[in-house]
Amino acid sequence: MNYFMSLTDCEMAFCSLDGRKSIRSEDLDVVNDRHVITARANAYVDFAVETAKELDLFEDEADLQETIDFWKYHKRAPES
Repeated sequence: MNYFMSLTDCEMAFCSLDGRKSIRSEDLDVVNDRHVITARANAYVDFAVETAKELDLFEDEADLQETIDFWKYHKRAPES
């Protein structure tokens, strides 16, 4: 089934991954190429983290690592 049938040629060009790296062209779980993020279905946490990095949502490297530890590795946040 083609989900892009109702898109214009211009919209199709925007949706195309031609010339970009993606999970289809790389053997990785998540790929960020020029602000286009693709991920395999089981890499939903990696996708969310990569999206948050693009949006500059982490305060610092420690905040990023705490988020990864909590959501990906199910570690509890350190006690304050």
